[in-house]
Amino acid sequence: MSGEQAPLRRTNVDAAGWRVLLPPGWTTLPTEREAGREAVKKLLDRMVEGKPRDELAPLRIELDRTMRRQLAAARNQGATHLHALTEPVRGLPVSASLVTTTVRTGDPEEIASAVSAVLGAAEGVVDHGSVDIGPMGALRRVRRVSRAVEPVPDKQQQLTHVDYVVPVDTESVLVLAFTTSTEPIWQDLVTLFDAIATTLHRPA
Repeated sequence: MSGEQAPLRRTNVDAAGWRVLLPPGWTTLPTEREAGREAVKKLLDRMVEGKPRDELAPLRIELDRTMRRQLAAARNQGATHLHALTEPVRGLPVSASLVTTTVRTGDPEEIASAVSAVLGAAEGVVDHGSVDIGPMGALRRVRRVSRAVEPVPDKQQQLTHVDYVVPVDTESVLVLAFTTSTEPIWQDLVTLFDAIATTLHRPA
């Protein structure tokens, strides 16, 4: 992830007011069905502006399908927005996203169940432990899993997930779920995800 870095920008990642600093090239998309569809269309229009549309048509169709699938998954997790890396890295398109969800309940068992529902099964775990992000402690987990690529079930896609569970008060936890399917630089992207997570804060 070398090269000259533009200033980080501040963005809300949760309705409760928690924020992280996102590097340049990230776009925030609403997960609501119609608003998300329109946001994806505008984003893709911008990405292909001034370029040969016929040549990029297959790529646009694939990106549209991928981004809608990501928005639907984020919506099912209870997130109102999806933060996606939409600019190329080293001249190559990169798939990377961040979804944040707040789980509010005072019952520890309910919190565990709700977090599991958001993050999914504990499969393919390659690293896990306790870390400090900002002023708080958190649980961190890295997973590497394969998933069938729709609509070609015989084709497999490798996914890397970096999950953070952050207790923010006595009755709620904040879940940060990063995902990438870009294999050549997945380790670099894990480093990037960790760096973004360390900027988590709540403005005074």
